[in-house]
Amino acid sequence: MTAVEPTSVGGELWPDDVEDVVDYDFDEAWRERKAAQKPPRIRLFGKVYTLPNSLPAKLILFAVKASRSGRPADSQVQIEEAYELLASLLGRTNLAEILDAGLEMADLPDVLERCQELYKRRQGNPGAPATTGATDAPSPS
Repeated sequence: MTAVEPTSVGGELWPDDVEDVVDYDFDEAWRERKAAQKPPRIRLFGKVYTLPNSLPAKLILFAVKASRSGRPADSQVQIEEAYELLASLLGRTNLAEILDAGLEMADLPDVLERCQELYKRRQGNPGAPATTGATDAPSPS
């Protein structure tokens, strides 16, 4: 579906800069919101990767689809699903690099789960300090 700009309003032609006139600019609003927060960062195989500012919609939609299909929340994701979900977090190039570095199959769900936990923690406590991953103990409240 493409956006179509009207060529006239009330019989009068719009100025040439009609493309710049909008009632709400999502691009600008999102730019401002993202600039106000630091994206989460993770370290894998000695390299630091910056994740998107917020959990990609693809992951949320996957969870909704799984829930509607009656899939238990704690069930393992399929390998293809894990790849697609991780690619939405890390980018395909970065994910390929991580796989080449030796990511094991058993580690795929762990990486995905931990990344999702980062977003949940940020949502519940935006000023929460980063954790090193050295312990699974809950952070103090």
